[in-house]
Amino acid sequence: MPSSPAVTEEDNTTVRSRPWGTLPLARRPGLPAAMEWAILLICVLAFIAGLRLLIRYIPFTSDWEVFFRPTTQGWLEGSLILYRDTRWFWNPPWLLWLLAPLAYWPVWLGWGILMVVTMFTIVRLTRKYRAWWLVFVSPLIVDPILAGQIDVVAMLGVALGWAAEDRPWLMGIALTLMATKPQVCFLVALWLWLHHRQRMQALKIPALVFLASLVIHGWDWPLRWANGSSTALLVSMIHNASPWHSIGSWMVPVALLLGIWALRLPPTPRNLGALVAANALITPYLASYSLVMVLAFSFLPLGPVWAAAGWAASLTPLLRSWFGQGATRVDFIVAAVLMIGYLLNADRHVYSSQPPE
Repeated sequence: MPSSPAVTEEDNTTVRSRPWGTLPLARRPGLPAAMEWAILLICVLAFIAGLRLLIRYIPFTSDWEVFFRPTTQGWLEGSLILYRDTRWFWNPPWLLWLLAPLAYWPVWLGWGILMVVTMFTIVRLTRKYRAWWLVFVSPLIVDPILAGQIDVVAMLGVALGWAAEDRPWLMGIALTLMATKPQVCFLVALWLWLHHRQRMQALKIPALVFLASLVIHGWDWPLRWANGSSTALLVSMIHNASPWHSIGSWMVPVALLLGIWALRLPPTPRNLGALVAANALITPYLASYSLVMVLAFSFLPLGPVWAAAGWAASLTPLLRSWFGQGATRVDFIVAAVLMIGYLLNADRHVYSSQPPE
């Protein structure tokens, strides 16, 4: 028998007495489900058709076309050795397994599918909030969608990890997906895993996936990755939006204190937003397009006032028009502003109407 919902004393929102609930993915009352899916299908087809015309008449390249698709094709054809012959692909190798079905489709179609999945996921994660549209008028939404980036894989991992409850296999899948973007998920993944009731069982799937990757890609792929990724990181520092890039060693005590504070938070939907924002601040490398995680999970749980403040802080990409790509280093401000809100309003307890067991 599921426990009855409880109301928090701080924000008057409903949370489950068991800490593991689901993210706000439920459909709001309104149009019938069949009509919603029909409208969604029409929009998707129109979007992909429009993208096809855009690519045909306006020259535009994406990370999908330049990095992910060629790397996936080269691996499938056996024409490259991962992390030795790849210059800009430094994600874990099991990401290629997920991208393989898209590798031989036309560039515009694979790219369009990534964009649609990303937008659909963000809508499903944010649509319970009245101010959800603020996410889609933020300049930070442009890079992850138009660039054909794969942060949506990590985003789905966070959502599945939150919904895992007593299902260690689901938590295992979530950890594996979050590992495709470890720099933006390591703190969130650790927090979700620590609060899971069967945490050791949840490690089985990631362990099996890692062992399979050693068989498929060679036992030394972690060494190849370590040797090449440090050089690639130095080259790409101009795109680094992490506060470490601007503040330097002063971030060490800040990161330690913020990480300890975040890991001690109880599992509530609001605190999930706090963990995502904290992760964005303490990671040493953060590409601005990965701030889409902050838009999806941290932007709205604090209410419309903080959402508006976060939206104003998310306008920093506009500075690149005047100051060039170097202005990317201040994009972390959106996470910093929202983090102030979470420090002031984070849930300290999971309140329950049920007596303790």
